[in-house]
Amino acid sequence: MSLINTRVVFPAKYLAILEQQEIAESLQPDQTLIKNLYTLISSGTELALYTQSHVGFGNPKVPWAKYPYYPGYAAVGRVEAIGVAVDRMAVGDILLYLGAHQAYAVLSDADLRVKVAGDIPLAWVPYACIAHISNTARWVSQAQPGETTAVVGLGLVGHLAAQLFQIFGASTIGLDIVPFRRSVAQAVGIGLVVDPGEDVTAAIRAAAGGRGADSVVEATGNPDLIGAALRAVRPRGEVILLGSPRGQATIDVYDDIHRNGAILKGAHVGLLPRVSTEGKLDRQTVIQQMLELIRQRHLVVEPLISEIIQPSDIDRGYRVLLEEKDRTLSVLIQWA
Repeated sequence: MSLINTRVVFPAKYLAILEQQEIAESLQPDQTLIKNLYTLISSGTELALYTQSHVGFGNPKVPWAKYPYYPGYAAVGRVEAIGVAVDRMAVGDILLYLGAHQAYAVLSDADLRVKVAGDIPLAWVPYACIAHISNTARWVSQAQPGETTAVVGLGLVGHLAAQLFQIFGASTIGLDIVPFRRSVAQAVGIGLVVDPGEDVTAAIRAAAGGRGADSVVEATGNPDLIGAALRAVRPRGEVILLGSPRGQATIDVYDDIHRNGAILKGAHVGLLPRVSTEGKLDRQTVIQQMLELIRQRHLVVEPLISEIIQPSDIDRGYRVLLEEKDRTLSVLIQWA
């Protein structure tokens, strides 16, 4: 027997549609059938793939960045059935996992998934997947409690990064040119929220008391801002690239890095293994940590939910994120 699944696909640039596929209801021994409740659209990577601006297009080293593309990596669902060898899950369990936008999913033992406690609103749960990406900036950072961290770009990933640096003791400055994003950051208590105008370097230096920030997190993915961020850090400060750069950057290596002793770091989530190896930190552990911060209301996500849409509204959901940044921070898809 088979089950009809509905999933989101990008068949071409600027187009998101639904398609149906058959999936087998009979499971392999180690498989789990999930019925999705919510999936969260990533307004960074997914929009870059939707608009064909992702650097992977045309790069043979990135074979997955091609059309048709099946987006999504933040999902929460209910266990509908389990294989005979599954002993850590039960029918009815709620799972958070790195899943695509679709009505059903089949997971195996090798897939990353976290069991969700019952005392957290389920619409909040997928934000732990995005937060574990944001947390990569804090993980690679040398920042100490009490030091100044400036986060450039208060989209979803940058906003969560600003909260995480603040939770762990930083004096946080959030910068964004969009008033709506600044108002949300102020509402959740980010220490200092600034409109950088046309001069990001000057805005950060002024907000940090003139000496430059100890750490600057570039969360927009705009390569033109990397040089500005390097000029905004104190001597021997750090710039962390959290947003995936959408193109080439021009940097004054001598003045901005060599003479100033600045450190430029990448913070791609792929630096962390999916599961624990040799006792090192892994993505599953970080997702569990982020989920617990959300459950305890330390990491605030409810004001970040701009809209909850039905699957039939999927193309409008992407266009809202792309075209209405003055009122939209994130969009959830409700499947059940």
